Amino acid sequence: RGPRRLARRWGGAASAAVLVLAVAVVGAGLLRSGKPAETKGGTSMTAALGLPQPEAKPPAPTAPSGPPPLPAYRPPPLPTYDPKAPARPPPRASHAHERSGPRFGHGAWLSVEANRVARVFVDGRDTRRLTPLEHFPIKPGKHRVRLVSAMGDGSQEFRVTVRRGKTAYRFGNLDE
Repeated sequence: RGPRRLARRWGGAASAAVLVLAVAVVGAGLLRSGKPAETKGGTSMTAALGLPQPEAKPPAPTAPSGPPPLPAYRPPPLPTYDPKAPARPPPRASHAHERSGPRFGHGAWLSVEANRVARVFVDGRDTRRLTPLEHFPIKPGKHRVRLVSAMGDGSQEFRVTVRRGKTAYRFGNLDE
């Protein structure tokens, strides 16, 4: 069956259903609002139909809901310039020769790779890094590097000498 056949068969019933639905919606609106609907002339529908008029009720006082309103935002005062105030003290003497690396006293770097993922220890301390470790800041000198497999099934230890301003590259084989 096509849509046109259904429209012919149910057309009258559908129109009646729409009309009943519209009247129900308008009636529900009247009941909900408590105010009579008005006609174009300004008179109410109930007066136009000769029905008794509902009494007008004064609106009930309502308690304020929610938190009280916040006070208006006022920005903090701007700093003022005082020409008579003492100047900021000069910075302390810098030790540029000690600041050659990313951290104070670090002037060398270590890069370590391995055939498997491993945790890196330098001089017995955990670096909290895994391989590949690239450009790790370290003090110049001799160091003991230990690689421990992330699976815990292998390790390797070796010594490395790092010169100031240089990067030491090492490869660890955890299968041996």
